[in-house]
Amino acid sequence: MSDAYRHEIDGLRAIAVLSVVLYHGSAELVPGGFVGVDIFFVLSGYLITRILMQDAKSGGISIAKFYARRIQRIFPALFFMLAGVCGVGWFLFLPDTYVQTAESMTAAVLWVANWYFLSELDYFSPAAEKHPLLHLWSLSVEEQFYVVFPLVLMGGIRFFPKRLFVVCLAALVFSFVASCVFVLGNKEKFAFYATHLRAWELLAGALLAIHVPKSRIATSASGLCALLGVGLLVAAIFGYSSLTPFPGVAALAPIVGTVLLLVSTRNRPQGLETRVLSWAPLRAIGLVSYSWYLWHWPVLVIVRHLSITEPPHAYLLAAALLSIVPAILSWRFVERPFRTPRVKSGGTTKPIAVGISISAVFCAFAVSVMQTSGFENRLPETAWIALKASKDISAVEKCHADYRVAWSVKARTCRLGPVDQSDNPTFLVWGDSHAQAMSPAFDRAAELMGTNGILVARGGCPPLIGINQNRQGFHDCAETFDGILGALKRNPDLTHVFLVARWAIYATGTRYLREVGAPVTIIDRDRLDDTLRPNSEVFNRGLDRTLTKLSALGVQVYFVAQVPEAEGSVPHAQARSIWNNTPFTLDPLRSDYDARQVTVNRALMSAATPIRKIELWPLMCDEVVCPLVRNGVPIYRDGNHLTQKASLALAPAIAAYLPGRD
Repeated sequence: MSDAYRHEIDGLRAIAVLSVVLYHGSAELVPGGFVGVDIFFVLSGYLITRILMQDAKSGGISIAKFYARRIQRIFPALFFMLAGVCGVGWFLFLPDTYVQTAESMTAAVLWVANWYFLSELDYFSPAAEKHPLLHLWSLSVEEQFYVVFPLVLMGGIRFFPKRLFVVCLAALVFSFVASCVFVLGNKEKFAFYATHLRAWELLAGALLAIHVPKSRIATSASGLCALLGVGLLVAAIFGYSSLTPFPGVAALAPIVGTVLLLVSTRNRPQGLETRVLSWAPLRAIGLVSYSWYLWHWPVLVIVRHLSITEPPHAYLLAAALLSIVPAILSWRFVERPFRTPRVKSGGTTKPIAVGISISAVFCAFAVSVMQTSGFENRLPETAWIALKASKDISAVEKCHADYRVAWSVKARTCRLGPVDQSDNPTFLVWGDSHAQAMSPAFDRAAELMGTNGILVARGGCPPLIGINQNRQGFHDCAETFDGILGALKRNPDLTHVFLVARWAIYATGTRYLREVGAPVTIIDRDRLDDTLRPNSEVFNRGLDRTLTKLSALGVQVYFVAQVPEAEGSVPHAQARSIWNNTPFTLDPLRSDYDARQVTVNRALMSAATPIRKIELWPLMCDEVVCPLVRNGVPIYRDGNHLTQKASLALAPAIAAYLPGRD
C-alpha cells in the first residue's frame, strides 16, 4: 500500500474521537474512553514524522515551513472554537467561570494548557466538568513535543542517520519508565499532564515512520498483530476507568494496540482490519475528528451550565453526539479551507505572523476578562455578593497544606484556639475537607472555652484508621493519619477527639442525588479484596478499628454528623437564580438528608465501642427542608462545604462539647 494516503488512519481517528466523545457523554458506556487521546498521540507522531522524513528526502526539513503548516492545520479551527466559547460565555458563564475560561484560553494559545491544568485541577475530578477548555491540554502536549522533536530529527538525519531509530527508541524508553515511576509514586496527575512523560506515546508513532516493518512480515503474522491490536484497544476502552492508575503501564494497551494496527494495515492492504477501518462512515468521522474533539467538550460544559443540577445522562450523551454538528461546520468552512498547504507556493512568514497576531488578540481579550473579574458588571450586585460566598474560606483551614506533619502539637499553623495559648492542646479534630470547613467553628469554640486544639485534615481521606480512598492521589490516606495515634500517646492532655467527615459518601460510595462526580470506593490497606466489597462493609470495619484504638487510649471520641449536601454549587446556583430571575431549587429535603444517613447510622449503632454523636441538622434544618441560603447569602461555598461565616455560627454549639480549662 502506498504511504501517500492511508484511509484506514481516518478510521483509527474515528475510533479515537468516538472513544473520547462517548466517554465524556457517558462514562458508563465507555469507562476507559479517555484513552482515545493516547490513540491520537500515536497517530500524530506517526503522521508528522512521516511528513518530516519525506521533507528530508526531498530537500531537507524546513522548521519554518513545518510550523507554518502546523499553524494552518491547528489554529483556524481552534480560534473558531475559542471565539464561540467566549461569545456563549458572555451570556452564560458567571464571572468566576469566565475568568477561569480566560486563564485557560491564554494558556491554550500559548501552548501551555497542560501545565496550567496541572496546577489547577485533576482531569478526573468533578470540578473539571465545568472547565470548557480542559480538553486543550492534549494539544499543548503535542505542540510542545513538536517544538523539540523536529530539531532532534533534523540533527539526527544529518549527524547520526543510522542511529536515529535507536536514539528515538532510547528516548521513548526513558519517557515511559519515568511515567511509570511517577504513577507508582501516586503522582498520576503529573504523569497525566507532563509533556516529557507523555512523549513516549508520540515517539511510538514516530518510530514507525522512521522504520516501518516491511511487508516481508508474513500475512499471518500481520493478521495476528491486527487481532492483538484490536484486543488491546477494546480492553482499554471498555476495561479501564477513572480509577485506573494512568498513564504509566496502563497506557501500554492503547499505545501498543494502535501501533500494531498501523503495522498490520500497512502490510495487509486487503486485510479485514484495513477494510473495516477504511469503511466510508468511519473515514467521514475521522476527517472531522479534530473539529469534533475541539467542540464536543465545550458543548457538554455549556449544557451543564444551562442547568443548576447535573443534567440527566441521556441529555449529556445526546449533547456529546450532537456536537458533531458544529464540528462539521467547522471542518467544512474553517478547517478544510485553511488546511491547504499554501506555504508551498509562497513564504512561511504570513501564516506564522497571522497565527501569532490572532493569538495576541485572544490573550488581550483574556487579560481584559481577568482585570474586570469576569466583567462582573454583567450581574446584579446581589448575584455578585452571592457568588463571593465561594471564596469565603478561613485562614485556619490552610493548616492542612502540611498535612504530613499536621499532627505535631508544636505546629502553630495547625493550632485551634487562642494563638497566644502556651498550654498543650486538649482536643483533636480529625477528618477530611469537611473538617477543614468546620475548623473555624472549633477555632472560635476553643476561644470561648479558653482552651486550644489541633486540626489534622486531608480532603478526600476519611478519618478511619487503615482506610484509603481507591482513587488516584488518595492511596496514602491511611499513612497520612498514622502519626495521630503517636501524638495521642505522647500528649495525655489530648482527651477529646472529634471525627468530622462527609460520612455518607464513604459509607455508601454514592454521591448526593444528581451531584457531579464519580462514585467513591474505600478500601482497607491490609485487605486486597476490598475493591470487590461494598463500601458499607469496609466502612464498618474501619469505624470499629478506629473507635477501639482511640478508646484504648482513654480519650473521649465524638462523631460529628455531616452537614446536609446539595446537588450543585450553592453560590453559583444562587447567583444564577438572581441573574436569570428564576427560583433557587437546591435546598435539600430533610427526608433526603435522613435517608442519606441510614447506612452511617447503622454503622454507629452496631459499633462495638460506644461513641457520642453530635447532630448538626437541628441547627441547619427544619422538619421539611434544609435551607442553604440565609438572608440572600449562601451558607456553603460549593455543594457541601460550609462558608467561614456559616461555620462560625456553629461555634457556640461546638463549645458545649469541648473540654474547658480550670
